Amino acid sequence: MGKAQRSREPRECSQCKLEQSVLYRVKTQAQGDWLFLCSDCQKHCKQLPDYQYGGTWKQKKRN
Repeated sequence: MGKAQRSREPRECSQCKLEQSVLYRVKTQAQGDWLFLCSDCQKHCKQLPDYQYGGTWKQKKRN
């Protein structure tokens, strides 16, 4: 028997504002606060020297 899945509402990317089912929690000194970014926006942010990864948010999460 596998684990049950729970589904949540999709969230929008903090930069491009498109709804996504997977977002990455990232932070840079310029932004200050933690943001949820899609994979495309995260790729651009990853190139910054003060980039910090803080986890992955998923719409479909296993319990």
